[in-house]
Amino acid sequence: MRTLLLMAVIATWSVEPISAAEPDGMSRPSVRDATFKELSDGLSKRGQRAISARHELGYWYKESKWDCFNSPIRQPVKTKDGKAAELIFLAAPAMSMPGTDFSMAFLLVDKCVVDWACCWTYNRTANQELLLEDVDGDGFSDVAFRASAGCWGLLDERQRSRPGDKRKWLYAFAVTATGFQSLFPSTDRDLKVKLAYDTADEPVVLQVKGFPESLREQQMVECTLSATNTSSKGVPIKPAEWFRVEVDKAGYFMTYGPQDNRTVLSPGETVSQSVFLVVEATEQDITMRWKFVPNR
Repeated sequence: MRTLLLMAVIATWSVEPISAAEPDGMSRPSVRDATFKELSDGLSKRGQRAISARHELGYWYKESKWDCFNSPIRQPVKTKDGKAAELIFLAAPAMSMPGTDFSMAFLLVDKCVVDWACCWTYNRTANQELLLEDVDGDGFSDVAFRASAGCWGLLDERQRSRPGDKRKWLYAFAVTATGFQSLFPSTDRDLKVKLAYDTADEPVVLQVKGFPESLREQQMVECTLSATNTSSKGVPIKPAEWFRVEVDKAGYFMTYGPQDNRTVLSPGETVSQSVFLVVEATEQDITMRWKFVPNR
């Protein structure tokens, strides 16, 4: 059985031998803001993978606001095919136990975003380090998400190793001028998701919009859940707590957009919530249940 993801990581995040020094004349917030804008401008707006990367970059930007220990790190690198390039490493470690840790690497060639990779981990089953190191012994630096034991040990089934090498990785990529090339077979799958609704016998209609037709494991997706009052009376709701999600045969991490603080859903009125999800499943076909939580 695959070890289920999620709910957060106190992971060490480091890069060897990269310096985390900030550019001259720029404060940490300025570096953070400038990096976010540069990468946002450089990412494509087409395709689910690029859209997921935008959500993940936004998550880092939001979560790193109060993190004074993990500034963006930039490092010039020579690709495996001899091209000058640059790597940008980002981290958003969890601030709790249990919790979910996140890190992300971007590859830039000629100042253009060429590729990216990210890693989510649950701190009870794994810790992660984002490193620049030679994984396969070919003399070139690779982007590596190194794995170590979490609170319960190293139980994440994505872990990989090489013969005669005690190191373990969740992901590792060779750096080429056209993008990252995985050094290990990927275990992440495209999931088939069935949506189901539970209104708790309340006079509301639930609807999820924007959910992708195919859900890739370990990639953040966005959707919007709405509840519409179909009765002639107001329906009391819990501010920002009017729904919950259950996923069969899967673990998940969830975060939100701006939340609605109303306490009553008036007749004909609709309340909506944007939701960001990362899923890891034990089977390819899963059911996601969206449940209305009445304020009784």
